[in-house]
Amino acid sequence: MLEVFLDVYDELTDVINNAFMANLAAIDKELLEELCAFLKLFDQAIDELSEEEKPTMHKVIPIRQLLLNHCDLKYEDSGERIELKRFVGK
Repeated sequence: MLEVFLDVYDELTDVINNAFMANLAAIDKELLEELCAFLKLFDQAIDELSEEEKPTMHKVIPIRQLLLNHCDLKYEDSGERIELKRFVGK
């Protein structure tokens, strides 16, 4: 779901109104890719906890810990990713 905009990013220049072209140009595609990669685990967690066929309460704590660990700062994280992790980890 998160990657829809990323998938069509290159094609938007053909269909977007010229008035909004500056807004599109202001979006850093590499940063968008990094954001999608980081948020993918959160998207998967939502899907996992939203199952209707079977109870998922027992999965809450392990998935929460997985997401908290995902937000731990790492040496190789970019400045933007560190800022995002600090925001999400609050």
